[in-house]
Amino acid sequence: MNNSMNVPTKTKRKSKTIPSTKNTIQPNRKIDYGMSKERFMKMFGSKSISYDDFLDQFKVSYGKMLKYCDFETKFPKDDFRISDKHTVMLYFYKILVEKKHEILGDLYDNYLAIPDKLDWTIEDNPLLSGDSINVRKNDSARRVIRNIFCDEILNDTRVTNSIARSPTFIGTLKMAYNDYILYDRFFAPSSIKTMMNSDSLNTFVYLVQSYQPKASILNPYMIYWLMRTQFPEAKRIFSPVMSWGSYLYASIHIPSIVEYTGIDVIPSVCEKSRRMLELVKGTKYEQHESPMNIQIFCKPSETFIKDRTFCKNHSGRYDLIFYCPPYYTFELYDSPNQSVDTYKSYSEWLKGYFEPTIELCREVCNPTNGRMVFIIGNYKDIKGNSYNLIGDCCAIIEKYFVLEKNYKLESRKAAMKTHEKTTGEHLMIFKKIII
Repeated sequence: MNNSMNVPTKTKRKSKTIPSTKNTIQPNRKIDYGMSKERFMKMFGSKSISYDDFLDQFKVSYGKMLKYCDFETKFPKDDFRISDKHTVMLYFYKILVEKKHEILGDLYDNYLAIPDKLDWTIEDNPLLSGDSINVRKNDSARRVIRNIFCDEILNDTRVTNSIARSPTFIGTLKMAYNDYILYDRFFAPSSIKTMMNSDSLNTFVYLVQSYQPKASILNPYMIYWLMRTQFPEAKRIFSPVMSWGSYLYASIHIPSIVEYTGIDVIPSVCEKSRRMLELVKGTKYEQHESPMNIQIFCKPSETFIKDRTFCKNHSGRYDLIFYCPPYYTFELYDSPNQSVDTYKSYSEWLKGYFEPTIELCREVCNPTNGRMVFIIGNYKDIKGNSYNLIGDCCAIIEKYFVLEKNYKLESRKAAMKTHEKTTGEHLMIFKKIII
């Protein structure tokens, strides 16, 4: 094994004028309501302990806690975690104690920090190839969303196709760096070898990024690209689920977009999204003469179709609708109004939540040239239950809309097991049925 401990060095915005898409690398404004590096580092304290104290406190979570002194009761004698125990423990002492601040600082800088500049260039970044859309190009825009909604995405959301007792992303880091407790998969022989054979001490946090459950994020650049290239005439945007603000964040970078209306049931998502215009203050994307009209409602989307005032004011108003629904029980959010809490079975969820939301989308969609962009995928939960969301949701949508295009989303790696009949996620474009 390589036991090297060296860490590698690491506008005024006119309301009716669309700026050139060339050379649009723009500085990104810092905000005071996201996850600052100071707050992130404070989660893990500043204590340092001796190697002997570390051995005394170190544990591995196998449901029950396994202490260092009890390794021999769990592993055979020829297991390198026994035969080379001292080397293994020195490695974990190095990454969890001695180099803690460097490793966590690098994690923040490369995974959570809002980039100084974002590239909104269109011509040099083609996403469309045949019937597939690459959603990982210019992926740094996703870091903005991850920073703003760090607590909600990395700590508060539960993913149901992972082991029930699996801690969240932030929870895993706190266990390791505050309590010196490793979740069992990180003490598996394969994981230890991967970490110790790497030239980087950051491999542990890379594995945490790969393994631990966290909410998926739509790349705002993909949304931006879609609006600029496929729907350049769209001026008013509606989304019955805000998808961590990705649609709004893309919209504020397009001067032709004059209105965005979003609905969500997570109060903090609504509160933080209302402040998103701060991100473009002082840049070429800022509007002064004609400020973008942003309306955000914190209420279950399925209730609006019965709201006569809302329907009267918004009927046929929106040129473009973005809808990526919660995948039934796949991700469980920290909200008192989750649809899966209101509708207990899958069939009830489709009838009580999904169909009324689709009716709402049809109601507010512009009858002349309005379109709905719908993003969906199938999944299998930890109990082996398969949910054919693509087929079941589309059967409902086709009562109200006509399918025009169907794209596969390439490299959108949500932590899901896909349904055996259809793999991956799809982005579908629908046109409203005129009755």
